[in-house]
Amino acid sequence: MGKAESKHEWTPSRKPCQEDEMPHPKQVKTDDGSYVWIVEDMDLLMRFVFLGSDTAYSASNKHPERKYAECIDRLIVKGRGEDVVRLISTISHCGWAPRQNYLIFALAVCARSNNIVTKKLAYDELYNICRTPTHFFLFVHYCKQESGSSKGWGRAHRRAVLKWYEDKSRNPEGLARLLTKYKARKVATNDGKVESWSHRDIFRLAHPSPSDDLMKLVMNFVLNGCGKAQNLASKESENTDRVTKFLTYIEGTTKAKKCTDENDMVELIKRYRLEREHVPTQMVNSESVCEALIQNMKPEAKIRNIGMLSAKGFCGENSDIEKEIVETLTDAKILHDARVHPLKVLSALLTYENGKSTKGKLEWTVNKNIVKALNEAYYLSFDVLLPTKKSFLLAVNVSDKMKDPCEGCPAVKCHQAAAAMMMMTVRTETKCKIFGFSEALTRIRIAKTDTLSQIEEKMDSLQGGKADSALPMMWAKENKKKIDVFIVYTDNLRTKGQVHPSKALKDYRNEMNIPEAKLVVVAMAPNNYTDADPEETVVTAVENLRTEEPEKPDYGAINIVGFDANAAILIAKFIRGEI
Repeated sequence: MGKAESKHEWTPSRKPCQEDEMPHPKQVKTDDGSYVWIVEDMDLLMRFVFLGSDTAYSASNKHPERKYAECIDRLIVKGRGEDVVRLISTISHCGWAPRQNYLIFALAVCARSNNIVTKKLAYDELYNICRTPTHFFLFVHYCKQESGSSKGWGRAHRRAVLKWYEDKSRNPEGLARLLTKYKARKVATNDGKVESWSHRDIFRLAHPSPSDDLMKLVMNFVLNGCGKAQNLASKESENTDRVTKFLTYIEGTTKAKKCTDENDMVELIKRYRLEREHVPTQMVNSESVCEALIQNMKPEAKIRNIGMLSAKGFCGENSDIEKEIVETLTDAKILHDARVHPLKVLSALLTYENGKSTKGKLEWTVNKNIVKALNEAYYLSFDVLLPTKKSFLLAVNVSDKMKDPCEGCPAVKCHQAAAAMMMMTVRTETKCKIFGFSEALTRIRIAKTDTLSQIEEKMDSLQGGKADSALPMMWAKENKKKIDVFIVYTDNLRTKGQVHPSKALKDYRNEMNIPEAKLVVVAMAPNNYTDADPEETVVTAVENLRTEEPEKPDYGAINIVGFDANAAILIAKFIRGEI
């Protein structure tokens, strides 16, 4: 790549987290009075690590496109490799990106660069960014992908991956937990196949020769198992405290794998703080074992496992597991500290109320106390939302197609997700106009005190029909309304002959002289079309052979394809100008 940047001391993980300093596309006024987007490679990189693309976010986790690696390569050639790694590190350290795979891909591109300084900085940040083996395996996979036809690992790469384990070994019990909980993970490749990575694969490829006693033991455990590791430790005349702690934990997990007595398993879980992955499948059918396991679960894990525990019959009224779940769900501080998003709670609530999993594999008897607690948690979790102080126009498609499940969150139907999003906006923002639309636009009056079901009833009372997503911008233009942000919730059905939403937005900007007005189109049950901006060629159902010329992307508009809690977080960041 380019020549090495000047070397100086730098600790990116300790830099202050200032989102307003992050790069993002800007508009500049031209001589003829129009506005054009000035988009640099750092802006594109910022968009990529958040959205996975320039102007759209998909609820389906997409494999990173090659053009974003090329974007990073250009920045490195320009001598900005340090800035790239700094950006990746800061976003990761502050927890801003909803998905880690795009950040890790960017880090891997830097690590496999020919620029020595960029490579070193990237490898130095490996431990800070790849906090779990899942992330670490993904990094190794992306590095392999970036190496192309090269099969071997270079010295820098081998040294860096070994250092990841050495850094983790500062907490011997923590490292033992990671090695036994995350033994292997599958990673999707860019050709649609699946590749598996394990700690054993890493050690075999890295050919380590550790000098540290604990790392010798770790390598022996990974390659040969607990028995051989114990034999190695027994030969040492004097084991260090770190070695003893590591051995004690892996011996505990080994006992758990062989355990057949419920009481003994409960004792092992409590003594070693074991997790679900450490417990044999047959033992999870024990109520007392599940009671012990749930004590070690984080709030989101408890919410995710309500269905499984109920299907086993362990969430009956007045049961200990019910009490533990209800206490967590109704504790505002626990939910706030864990930053549980309202949409994750809503998805769990709707799934649980249905009495079966989304794929129908699990069924359970609904406990009214858990339903009540989930409802309370839903409203308590609004505390994590922050106001943007913008002027909003929200528009929701009221056609029957909005009763379809959301892609990416099948437990929630499109109209329910739209109602939840509008509720969140009304409860956090002061300037908000809300409409239902089909062939016409109709005002919906939503109060801050309205419940989710009340909002759904107001939407259901409107007449459906052929939906026109451009109506919100056309109405605001005609009525001279100052709007900062348009959000359109739809199923993404498009009809020939309608004004495209992106054109309606441009017309509104020009008429009102508000070039910074933004548009978010949330296509929750998407087909092959996009609404916000025709970045790619559109083919209509009737004109399936004739194509339109693609326009340049509008960085003041984004598409959300499908829907999940991450989408809600990204919409807020986009509105605040952080991406």
